[in-house]
Formats: sequence, C-alpha cells, structure tokens
Amino acid sequence: MEFYDANFTKEMVAVDNCAIIGVSQTNPSPDTTNYTNMAAVITPRTGQSNFTNTRFYSYPAGTIAIITCSRCEQKKFFTNTGTEIFFKNLTFSSVDGNYLLMLGLQRDVIYDLDASLSSIFGNENANNPTTSAAIVHNYNHISGYNQQSCRAPAENKWDDAILCDQSVTIRRVFFTNLIELNTFNAQFMKVIPINSFDEVVDPATDPSMFTAVQSRFQDK
Repeated sequence: MEFYDANFTKEMVAVDNCAIIGVSQTNPSPDTTNYTNMAAVITPRTGQSNFTNTRFYSYPAGTIAIITCSRCEQKKFFTNTGTEIFFKNLTFSSVDGNYLLMLGLQRDVIYDLDASLSSIFGNENANNPTTSAAIVHNYNHISGYNQQSCRAPAENKWDDAILCDQSVTIRRVFFTNLIELNTFNAQFMKVIPINSFDEVVDPATDPSMFTAVQSRFQDK
C-alpha cells in the first residue's frame, strides 16, 4: 500500500480498519526472493497520513513493515520537508522483517497515539509506562538531550530510529520568507534545545550534541 503525495490541508491520507498481508498461507511464492524489500505501507512524501486499526500479517525476514517518504531516496524527487504519520491501534502478527525504513533526509515524525508501537519497539521503562510516543531518526539534538525519555529499540529493525515517550514533544519546524537570504545560503544550522528565550548557547558546546543531516539518495 503506497501513497505518493498528500495535500497540505487538514484532510490527510487516512486508512482505517485494514489488514495488510505479506505472504499468503495457501499460495505463497516458491521464490522467497520475491519478498525481499517488500513493504506493507509506504507513506507519502508530502503532507500528513493517519493509519488506524491497521493489522500487519506474515512479513518474513527481508521485508519492511513501514517505509516513510515515498521515493525520497531518488534525487529527482528531492524534498527538504518531513512528513507526519499518525498511528493508532496497530497489531503485528508473524512479522520477522524490519519494522521501519526512512528514506531521503529522514525527517519524518511518526506519532504513536496509543503506544501500540511502543511494546514492539522494546526497551520500555517498567516504572514509567509509555502511553503515547514519537518515533524519529536518532538525531543528536533530540537523543542527546533526552536520554531518559528517548530510547533506542530492543532490536536493530528500526533504521536507527529512537522512540520518545509522552514526556517529550516532537514537532516539525520550518522557516519561510527569511530576510537577507544570502546570510543563510549554503550555511550549516546547528540545533540544540533551550529552556528559555533568554538562554545563550555556550559556544563551547560539544559538537557531538548537534545534528548533522546526511542524505540517503541514489540515482535512478
């Protein structure tokens, strides 16, 4: 199930009460390589999408349950934005492949509205159960400053993503109509969180606490 473009409106792509089956029990392909890199869901490269009551069945090793940002690994489809994907009431049965692959600049934000992904993600703090979460790429400016609330997965099936629990709010930020564009042209932006508008960032901050975006492109 692949969605390519979504509108920049309040009307988001919506999937509700759906079962997505990877390998048929009664008529599977005799060539198992047919399932390599097969995905259950590929989310749009623009806008927002919402998946509710979605069930994933029978995805063997080599498959991927969720891919974000359709075709964003191709340079001719470059996008500098990140999408928002909302998940609620997901179930996984006989899923042995990877759960997530983020294409392009990996700026998408997955919102787990009811923590149905959290138990699969693993490494949960038993003393602080997750009720909702956001899954994002393991950016230093998020993971480095929220080590108690943002955790790595139990298995290496999440494409270097982290899960931040309900105590952390993750939002997309973008800038438009910048004044004096030449001031920003081809300049790196260093991002770290601050506690107030009056806070001054220490110029000696460890560079490892900043984020450097590495693109994931291929020519096609």
